[in-house]
Amino acid sequence: MSVDKSKVLIQVQELQKAFGANVVLNGISTDICQGEVVAIIGPSGSGKSTFLRSLNLLEQPTSGSIIFDGDEITDPKTNIDLHRQKMGMVFQHFNLFPHKTIRENITLAPVTQKKMTKYQLSKKSGVPQTTVIDICSGKTRLEKCAAGTVYRIAQALGVSMESLLQDQMEKTIERRSSFEVFKSNVCHLVKDMGDINFLIQTLESDEIRRLYKKRWYPETLYLLAMVDYLSRVNGLPLCEQYSDLRGAKLKQVLYPSSLVLEAKVTKNPALLQQSERESIPEFMSHNIVEREVRDVV
Repeated sequence: MSVDKSKVLIQVQELQKAFGANVVLNGISTDICQGEVVAIIGPSGSGKSTFLRSLNLLEQPTSGSIIFDGDEITDPKTNIDLHRQKMGMVFQHFNLFPHKTIRENITLAPVTQKKMTKYQLSKKSGVPQTTVIDICSGKTRLEKCAAGTVYRIAQALGVSMESLLQDQMEKTIERRSSFEVFKSNVCHLVKDMGDINFLIQTLESDEIRRLYKKRWYPETLYLLAMVDYLSRVNGLPLCEQYSDLRGAKLKQVLYPSSLVLEAKVTKNPALLQQSERESIPEFMSHNIVEREVRDVV
């Protein structure tokens, strides 16, 4: 797509965002034209993610304005959900629904946010409705469809053919990320979804049991601890479906890697013992040190 300098798609004016006394964004102003590719660079913690999240109000700016496609989305009267139908965002930490396939994650937003029914998808793509229904239900494997069918569906949904066709491979091959990345992903999901939605999503997907069956024990117990912690702080009873796992502990205490490094560099092993005393009880009960799950940027 060529850049249309006459069409300013996103206009940011004097944008500020502060978390308490910590000012992350301080008077940012910029214009982004239609078709323009913009890279935002800077050191860790400089506010890149906060700025991007502010562009579709996942973070509420402290002051300033954001104009998207001619409408000021920072105006409280603006229906941000309508504008999000025209926005796409790939999160740094993915934020996929773990119980859904790649294809289901990709099609969820176009179908729900654009209020596109299977009939409408069929009409827009030109693919017979029975074929669309069979694909969405999993009865027909997408990779077995004709290339023209895949192309028309991808065009209607606004995604690439490659993304759709990766589904079957990704369902059978799951890469295990580091535990630190897993923790970060979970904390970002809590922040983005909110406590209650996160709890509902995690319990409905039975992600804890899925991780346990894969013998990913640190991830299993961390997610269970998060569910129990959020239940406690929101005054909710503990779910009974994981009662058999609540007494489980890792053989050794699992500390944050940054803390282990700090203790080693400063030659102060007492930092580790102190962190155990400061850890959130639900995590420490499984021998996992976690002192703060809300402080993510």
